[in-house]
Amino acid sequence: MIPKDHPRYRSLIARERLARCAREGVVALEGLAAHGRGEAFDYLIGERTSESALLAARTAAAMLLSARHAVISVNGNTAALAAREVAALQQASGADVEVNLFHRTDERIALITRLLEDAASGSSPGRLSGSSRSPTTVGSASPRGSGTPTWSSCRSRTGTGARRSGRWGKRSSPST
Repeated sequence: MIPKDHPRYRSLIARERLARCAREGVVALEGLAAHGRGEAFDYLIGERTSESALLAARTAAAMLLSARHAVISVNGNTAALAAREVAALQQASGADVEVNLFHRTDERIALITRLLEDAASGSSPGRLSGSSRSPTTVGSASPRGSGTPTWSSCRSRTGTGARRSGRWGKRSSPST
């Protein structure tokens, strides 16, 4: 048990949850390395949210709310760490949610979908997508997913993914 007064309490709790979800098959082992990379960067910048990151978050929220068809793209790490937050954001924004995986298996899709649906407590399970493959995305996308929105957000969106979305005439934003 991690003491609540430990200076890295939240980080250690997240790490334990990711490890458990990796053992369960929700998180890919490569996702653990990706999270560690993000944690290292966070440590290097002093574990604070920069002004530019706050501006990016506000801009992303405005784009989400003004999009004709918004999609929140979720990977295993996001589902493991923020399923309730994704459900709340979906409900507040009316956006669709898609399971979009680089390391894709039908089992992982089912596990992540179940995790997201459980977190939504039945609020709108029909708005969850991600069961088909699209050649235009790295992982997966449904016809209602990241191939068709006017705007999408992905917690782990790379510069490559954002540029690809731009070439498709779509707007995208990485979460901060």
